[in-house]
Amino acid sequence: MPRGRRGRRHRRQEGRGESPGGDSDDHVHSHDGDSSPSHSSPVHRHSSRGIGLGHEEYHDGHLDSIDDEGGGRKKKGIWRQIVDGVFYDNPKLWESTSYLVFVAIFCMVSISAQGGAADPVAFQLTTNIREIFKGFEEIGSLGEWWDFVEGDLLRGVYPSTWYNDEPISLRDRRTVNLEYLLLGAVGIRQLRVTNSSCAILPGLEEQVFDCYGEFSSETEFTEPFGPLIPGTDIHEYRYVTARERGCTLGCGTTGSFGVSYPGGGYSLSLPSKDDLSTADVSRVTIQQLKSNLWIDRSTRAVMVEFNVYNVPNDLAATVNLILEMPAAGGVVPTTDILLMRIGHLYPEHISVTILATEGVMLLMVLVYTGIELSSWRKLGTVPYFQDLWHWFDWINFVLFFAAFGLRYAAFINASSIIFPPAEDEFAFYAGAGNFVELWKNVMGMNSFFTWFKIFKYFSHIPFMSRLVNVMGAAAEDCVAFMICFFVVFFGFVIAFFLSYGTQVENYSTISRCCYTLYLLTLGDFDFPELLKFNKLLGPIYFIMFSLLSLVLLLNMFVAIVMEGYDVVKESEEKVSIVEFIRKSFGIKQVNDSDGADDAGGEHHKDDHHRNKQHTPRQGTGGAHAKPASVGRHRVAPTALAGATTVANNQGWMSEGTGAEMKPSEIVVDNRELISAMLEMRAEMKNEIMKLSNRVKNLTDTRREKAPGFIE
Repeated sequence: MPRGRRGRRHRRQEGRGESPGGDSDDHVHSHDGDSSPSHSSPVHRHSSRGIGLGHEEYHDGHLDSIDDEGGGRKKKGIWRQIVDGVFYDNPKLWESTSYLVFVAIFCMVSISAQGGAADPVAFQLTTNIREIFKGFEEIGSLGEWWDFVEGDLLRGVYPSTWYNDEPISLRDRRTVNLEYLLLGAVGIRQLRVTNSSCAILPGLEEQVFDCYGEFSSETEFTEPFGPLIPGTDIHEYRYVTARERGCTLGCGTTGSFGVSYPGGGYSLSLPSKDDLSTADVSRVTIQQLKSNLWIDRSTRAVMVEFNVYNVPNDLAATVNLILEMPAAGGVVPTTDILLMRIGHLYPEHISVTILATEGVMLLMVLVYTGIELSSWRKLGTVPYFQDLWHWFDWINFVLFFAAFGLRYAAFINASSIIFPPAEDEFAFYAGAGNFVELWKNVMGMNSFFTWFKIFKYFSHIPFMSRLVNVMGAAAEDCVAFMICFFVVFFGFVIAFFLSYGTQVENYSTISRCCYTLYLLTLGDFDFPELLKFNKLLGPIYFIMFSLLSLVLLLNMFVAIVMEGYDVVKESEEKVSIVEFIRKSFGIKQVNDSDGADDAGGEHHKDDHHRNKQHTPRQGTGGAHAKPASVGRHRVAPTALAGATTVANNQGWMSEGTGAEMKPSEIVVDNRELISAMLEMRAEMKNEIMKLSNRVKNLTDTRREKAPGFIE
């Protein structure tokens, strides 16, 4: 029965002076029906939530299901825990339900950003583009790059014939590989360094006249170069900034060595008009660059950039074929593809569904942020941030706001580009594409925090809270273990880097050494390669690292986690009946003072007065229930009123009346519980008396045996 309806029925019963215990949906009673059950008897309750579900019993800190037909005890199943934890025994029903809706909206926005969950169209598009220009990845010299540009590039961007050598129609001239529409012109640019970008050692000045170092913002060359324009003293090739090319934010590109290249450079555009001479004109332009020695020792990167659009799936891609020429020599080709929808660049092309879901998600994030700010203000900074869930919340919110900022930065960047762009103008969509890619990455990172927070809202479900509790129990030992692991791990990183850094690519940098050794801990290793380049140290390194990491440290980590699990499991199973009743029914532990149990005390008087007003009679003319106190756990005499009480962050709230209650007025469901607690108190007093008598007898015995015994 819904709690509101049950509360209203309790109030009606209180007005008639009836006990609600006989016909409530859930009531606690003894296992044998006695009004004064033994404390060892498990407390259980009937359930009318469904036919054939039997009833439920609290046993050893767990809520178990009891089969009415067989009477046997079986542990409550996972599905039943989920159903009860979400719909019936959920103290945060509204918060948890709204958060599940938020997670569903977040998933809709995230999946739509990638193009869909079931259809891998985005992956197929990028794979096909790489296949069209796969010859670029095989380039090993500058000569091969020129051959690629004059051959495969022009044939792919400006197709002229079908597979049977039949000429294509004029309307298909601007389709890449006859599959994707070419947006704007094809751009080619290069980045150069100055002649003084590196230092020449003393004594080599007469032999070395030029020194071109690695590329950076300090060593970049931006002056005009190349042959002079006829009739002028102006060089033919001049530097063009990223803003002049149509990009305002996020215009840079990162190379394979981690070098950041700006969006500017010595740039030119190849024509892309709808005529049969486009490919021939472009080929002449490329040959002229080659003859003028456009690429020389000063060049550090050459890029071929163009944009394509897949009409059926509304997907656009910016393609950047980067050829890096490091100062160490050689060439390194890299294909960079950024995929996006036109709606990611222009708000007017967003579907109504996506626009509505993104708006609702932003609104809900703002509401959650306001709730956390209000809680922060009420609790104060130090108490507020002592709860780790609040740290989780703020990391989640910061990532959400960063994602929204990147989302709208893409709109701003693309606002200066008209869609569709002109045929003979290069459209710099890479800047907006970088923001779209960053937006996807931040949303992907935030998905972990968003989904993990489900444990926060459903922590009252036993199997949901166990994972978080295990992590908390093992956290301290895990930190200590990670320190020890780092000491061993980084020592081997330096060892592998020094021994194999010049021979094996996977160990050529510190970061690659870390990745490779981490894979080795997971069982992914290439021992023949280690043996090939260092026959002495290879086996020694491999055996030592595998023994320490795989055999010793990894098993220590598993043991730490298992120990944390055992601690959590033990604490769950070995909960005393008093502790379990206190936690299950919200009975707050209070400190008894000398005047708390005094009949003349104010607190006792209030309880006695409340008892006369609200306590219904037992059976036919039974006496009023008296205030009960077991140990240090106080139960108010209003326990017989039948209303239930739940705890919130601000205090105690009665579900039956909605009125705020004092901690001393905590209510439980049934008179049998009070009887059980009174009997437990009596038994505890008996045990204490027995122990006291035993100590007294031992003292007397020792005094008789030793007259000089001093107590």
